[in-house]
Amino acid sequence: ITCYMGKWSPPPQCVDISCVNPPKVENANIISNQMLKYPSGERVRYECIKPFEIFGEVEVMCLNGTWTEPPQCKDSSGKCGPPPPIDNGDLTSFPLPVYPMGSSVEYQCQFLYQLEGSKTVTCRNGKWSNPPKCLRK
Repeated sequence: ITCYMGKWSPPPQCVDISCVNPPKVENANIISNQMLKYPSGERVRYECIKPFEIFGEVEVMCLNGTWTEPPQCKDSSGKCGPPPPIDNGDLTSFPLPVYPMGSSVEYQCQFLYQLEGSKTVTCRNGKWSNPPKCLRK
């Protein structure tokens, strides 16, 4: 603090920048030492319960009182069910009950409708990418 024209500048504020309660990750265990308070810069490591696999960073870090983005534990098979139906459109192929990870299917719109978005959807880690929309021409 400084003295200027007979007055002191405001004193600094002490703020708690530690973190509590690391984020809960479904189907995972925390494998680092658990603490009541985590200082800024401290990391917490996760491990997925078998047969789930980790997607994202394996650790979260306390940054000035906030945790970084936690990972997710997903079924490693990564299979998808049938692709989502769309209004005024159909798949170009007959839907299957199960698709392996990395599979793609295409959509087409009914007569008088126009496709908006990608006509192809892909199965990634058990989820389909966003399907297109069919809008009236």
